[in-house]
Amino acid sequence: MSEHDEWPGAAPVTETAEEDTGEEQALVVPDEERAEEVIEAIAVEDGFPGHAPGALHIPDGVDLLEGSPQGTRKRIAIVLSRFNGDVTNRLLESALTEVSRAGIDREHVTVMPVPGAFELPIGAMALAKTRRYVAV
Repeated sequence: MSEHDEWPGAAPVTETAEEDTGEEQALVVPDEERAEEVIEAIAVEDGFPGHAPGALHIPDGVDLLEGSPQGTRKRIAIVLSRFNGDVTNRLLESALTEVSRAGIDREHVTVMPVPGAFELPIGAMALAKTRRYVAV
């Protein structure tokens, strides 16, 4: 950044920093709320809503392992709280949608309702101990 560039709405800070050239430059601290808006706007422009922009660049000459999920004959377990059913029903539907997108049939999904949030990890542990599921 040149000495005239700064974040919109930001006030220059009196601290200085030295770059590799040995020249001192004023640091500019952006207004936190405005900075988040700018970052979000950049992310949306780049097609990554809610994510930082950028692409993954794998250097040449290294082994690369890639794959895609294939959910045939895999069993999934979902632990669901009965408390606040309006919210948890929507969470369950979203989870089932994602499981379907991964190629896993609903007949291979087991749902375990528990009374509340305290019982969620206990139910997940009980299902995991059976070793019947690739994911809980």
